[in-house]
Formats: sequence, structure tokens, C-alpha cells
Amino acid sequence: MLKIKAKKGVALYITIFAILLVIIFAGIILNTISSQSRLTQHQIGRIQADYAAMAGINVALEMLRLGKWDTGTFTLCKSGSGCTLYDADLPPNIDRIEISIGAMDINSPAGTRQVTATTIYSTPNISQ
Repeated sequence: MLKIKAKKGVALYITIFAILLVIIFAGIILNTISSQSRLTQHQIGRIQADYAAMAGINVALEMLRLGKWDTGTFTLCKSGSGCTLYDADLPPNIDRIEISIGAMDINSPAGTRQVTATTIYSTPNISQ
């Protein structure tokens, strides 16, 4: 009789240990998935910011072609004050695009200017 009770206690310990292992592995997997989700959201924000900057450069080139801008810094926003141009179709995480058009360089081919675009963006806050 005594040996049967001892075996029941061992089975209980083995079951508790197995459940504990499953909980630990589930926590590790959940942490990995959460981390990958944050990295993916950050990468999506960077890609959208890159494309928004390219769009800002295209806007500057078109304005130069039409003769509407000359040199200086211009801001492209969804809304708000202090913006030169407004575009409601910007992605939600893009705050603004600052476009800078330089003066013509006399040492480079005729009509060449330096055009730069800087995108101010944010990534969504993903809770852990």
C-alpha cells in the first residue's frame, strides 16, 4: 500500500513540471512574436517614410519644372499650420516632409540643383 501512494505523488510532480515547462515555452514564444511585431511595425514606418521622401522630391521636381518654386525649404503636411503644401493622402504615421531645394551650382551641368527631402514620422506604440 505504501508504494502506491508514493507513485501517485511522483506522477503529480511530473505533471506539474510538464505544465511549468509548457508555460515557460509559451512565454518565450509570445515574447519572440511580440518582438518581431514591433520590429515589423518599425520597418513598415521606415519604408513608408522613405517612399514619402521620394514623393516629396518628385513634388519639388514638378514645382521646379512648372516654375512655381525656386530655392528654399518647403514643408508638405496632412494638416496644421506652418505647411507650404497639404496632402491628405499621406500615411497616418507621416507627420511632415521637409523639402529643400538648393541654388544652381555653377560647377555642375546647367540647371542642376540639389534637392533633399526629410521625412518626420512616427511608429505606432505596440504594448508588450
